[in-house]
Amino acid sequence: KICMMLKGFKELLSEKNGHLSGKKFVNLNETKSKKGDYFTNFDDLKTLISDKIISIRGMFKDTRNEKSAMELIVTTNNPNCCPIEDNDRKYIVLKVNEIYMQKDTEYWEPFRKQIFNQECANIFYSYLLNMNTTISKWRAIDFKSLNTELKDDLNKLNKNSVEQFISDIKEQLSDIINNEDEDEYD
Repeated sequence: KICMMLKGFKELLSEKNGHLSGKKFVNLNETKSKKGDYFTNFDDLKTLISDKIISIRGMFKDTRNEKSAMELIVTTNNPNCCPIEDNDRKYIVLKVNEIYMQKDTEYWEPFRKQIFNQECANIFYSYLLNMNTTISKWRAIDFKSLNTELKDDLNKLNKNSVEQFISDIKEQLSDIINNEDEDEYD
């Protein structure tokens, strides 16, 4: 299996992480995490996301290093589960409208029929076989352009009061400077 679903960050960042071996897609579904709890593992998460080699340790086994090709998808209703730092390119943050909730089978059924079949599995498998080509295309994308309002909101939520104060002052100074520049040309 190249895909798996986990219940939260604790299971993902566990020292005994043999379950992550060879995984391409990992979904942390309905992640619940207190803001303080998450920060204790934040550096571990960043390492797991960005390192090309990860350490894998199964139950009662020695640690081994393994090439990582893992993509992580976090789904949550909790805005404090993922601290987003300024200029962080590791995350794309999206908000899905409530009208598309899982209970809406009429909306999701056509997607299920298109995705969960052998033809789609074959296409996906071919994609995985051609990963080196695909990875180089992804690297060419300017991920700063994928910044969303929700990502900015999460970034603000995760700043401490001093960081938020400095950010607000910078924004106010920028507004003042921009207004002065406009006045010069009037």
